[in-house]
Amino acid sequence: MMSLIGLLLVPIVIGGAAFFFLRATISWKEFLVQMAASVLLIVGTWALARWGAMQSTEHWNGRITAKDNGTQGCCHCRTVCDSTDKDGNCTSSHIECDHIMDYWWSADVSTGDVLNDGCNGGPADPEWWTKAYIGEPASVPHTYTNYLKADRESIITHDVPESEIGSVPDFPEVHSWYKVSKVITHAGARAPRHWQSELLDLNADLGNKRQVDVIVLLTKRKDPEFAFAVEAAWLYGPKNSLNVVMGTDGQKITWARVVTISEVENLSISLRDGLQGMALNDPTVIPFIRAEVDKKFHRTPMEKYEYLASAASPEGWWLFWLYVLAIGISGGLTWYMHREDVFGDEGWQRMRERGFGRGSIRRW
Repeated sequence: MMSLIGLLLVPIVIGGAAFFFLRATISWKEFLVQMAASVLLIVGTWALARWGAMQSTEHWNGRITAKDNGTQGCCHCRTVCDSTDKDGNCTSSHIECDHIMDYWWSADVSTGDVLNDGCNGGPADPEWWTKAYIGEPASVPHTYTNYLKADRESIITHDVPESEIGSVPDFPEVHSWYKVSKVITHAGARAPRHWQSELLDLNADLGNKRQVDVIVLLTKRKDPEFAFAVEAAWLYGPKNSLNVVMGTDGQKITWARVVTISEVENLSISLRDGLQGMALNDPTVIPFIRAEVDKKFHRTPMEKYEYLASAASPEGWWLFWLYVLAIGISGGLTWYMHREDVFGDEGWQRMRERGFGRGSIRRW
């Protein structure tokens, strides 16, 4: 809210100063209109930037259920002017297109999403669509309002050095339309190859059923408090994520912690106690996680944290541009009100006095 107050001072200062020094050319009505328009535009833009600062992405997991492709009218068309009149206005035109037709490819996902690669000029099938197959696990990014971003300090309860937070890998992102890594390694740790495919299947089967996205982060860090750094770096992860952070000595799992915004204490305890001491090559590691998640995971709705939204503020770079915009809006409206008699109530003397550097400025 303090950022909004600072922005609103811009039109107050610029508009007030202009009204005081240019009273002969800016009437009360013009001043009020200028202030109202500036405030509305600034508040609206600030609210949009504030909303944008709380946006995050979660992954919906499922399987590809269908593939299709076909042709459509060309998407790469433009209007070309053939002739103009003496004033330069176009009097005759035609449409030009780059191709006779365009091609599209799509894949349906059990999440209800459709991956659509359209408006493609060439007839060759894209690689992602050729390799995709029915039943293949797929993850689709979805945007949501993350109220945790509004007030990080109130929900991060552990004091973690910035160097620790900076060492945490980024949360995985979807690439190649629907692929994503569900296993992340850190500090030289190496995960068994089959973990990746097993976690993809786990998420494909439980993603919709439990509204969950299970990620495993394997590290060689010996201290379980590294999980607190993951909490801070990922802000607990997206609202549907269950992040299992595990330490390893290269042979077995030495410790395990769960990082999630969902209130699943029983699940966190069972994974912590059950995974510790298991060998990395134990074929029951991922099946154990699957069984526990299926039985005990219940996603906590993000709406529970909506109260944090009152503390939300645009990000730093947004604030810079908002100040630039506020100055531009206020200055532009001041210039317009000074140059134009908007309401026609200023009289001949004031009209003659308009213009910076011209005439005299009449006082009250």
